[in-house]
Amino acid sequence: MFILTRRLQENIRTAMDRIGLDLSGLTVMTEIGYGPYNVTPLLAGIAGARKVYCMTRPMGGYSSEDILSNFSSNLNLWGGDPSVYETFEGRPGPDAVRQTDVFTNLGALRPFDRDFIRRMRSGAAISTMFEKWEFREEDIDLSACTEFGVKVAGTNENNPALDVFSYTGHLGLKLLFEAGCVVLNSRVLIVSPDHFGEKMFERLTMAGAQPTYHRRWTMEGVDVHQYDAVYAANFTDDTVLYLSEGEMGYIRENRIPFVHVCGRIGCPSHLDLTDVLHPRKAPRAKFMTETLAYLGPEPVLYLNLLGLKAGASAFLDSESPFSQPINFQWG
Repeated sequence: MFILTRRLQENIRTAMDRIGLDLSGLTVMTEIGYGPYNVTPLLAGIAGARKVYCMTRPMGGYSSEDILSNFSSNLNLWGGDPSVYETFEGRPGPDAVRQTDVFTNLGALRPFDRDFIRRMRSGAAISTMFEKWEFREEDIDLSACTEFGVKVAGTNENNPALDVFSYTGHLGLKLLFEAGCVVLNSRVLIVSPDHFGEKMFERLTMAGAQPTYHRRWTMEGVDVHQYDAVYAANFTDDTVLYLSEGEMGYIRENRIPFVHVCGRIGCPSHLDLTDVLHPRKAPRAKFMTETLAYLGPEPVLYLNLLGLKAGASAFLDSESPFSQPINFQWG
């Protein structure tokens, strides 16, 4: 289970100071998850939230009881006030929803469907907890939010105060190492139409690799035989990166590391795509095969701090470089 060490507590305090996170007087609804997501409610409480409603459910192989027990241990380690936190399993009651100012778009709360949203107070804010361009329609009913006056804010992960999105490049490096790519002097093909590819190109260049950046989600015009490894990422849409039988055969026979971070990938139906991919997981549109938690707790803790900042700024209508309006305008 996740332990909120003194070192992490110090890092959290430093990060909060950098972004000026202050939730004084606000009511927040978020999840108690596993791993670093276990302490997301604590982040809100530490930042001064008046009340924190905490949703949980079985996840990651842990029961709700295990997750709540872990949260209690971390609350004791921090020395927080238990009366600030109220926990639920399943959907929260209408009173809790109506009293909440800021909601976080995390697993235990999803989906924010019309029935959930119509019970929110007008002016409440949902923080997507990721960039505006990464918005997923299945997470949040945006039209219902607009209808009922609920603000939806993206999170600026690229703000230099914490520079969270840069961790995606380090995640890519870790996956390439795991897949057997030595990186240094390696010819790495990056197939990505979005910001994931840009960060990977930066990190590979800094690490001494020889990256080639193919900015389209297609293998057309690419000769995979020229590369020592492939990195693929597409969070922008649900189009399919198709690997031909010849490409699959070459990658498999020569054990070419093929790292996929997000995005749909396809191949001839008689072949097993996971034979050549790392991680060995079915590719999905707009979901990462490994989250930033795979690197360690700090990226997730910093991202959740940024998400809380983005949501609070939207609720308070206080224009902020950390918050990205999706269905509203400042002022």
